[in-house]
Amino acid sequence: MVIDANNVIEISPVQCEEAVVSLDGQIKMDFEPSYMIQVVKAERKLKFVQLHPTPFFGTLEQRLRRIEEL
Repeated sequence: MVIDANNVIEISPVQCEEAVVSLDGQIKMDFEPSYMIQVVKAERKLKFVQLHPTPFFGTLEQRLRRIEEL
């Protein structure tokens, strides 16, 4: 999915009994029907430093395991 950086994305739960939000695989919280998440472009740019190469799928697998442990 490609979205213009200036768009605002709003996420809200659809009709369901239970919804959960996980942020960066570490923070987990209930996503109540009245809640809405807005994703907007930050005012400042963030620079990343890569200390050692990490395979994408290895990192993804580690984060998914952390979510299961919560």
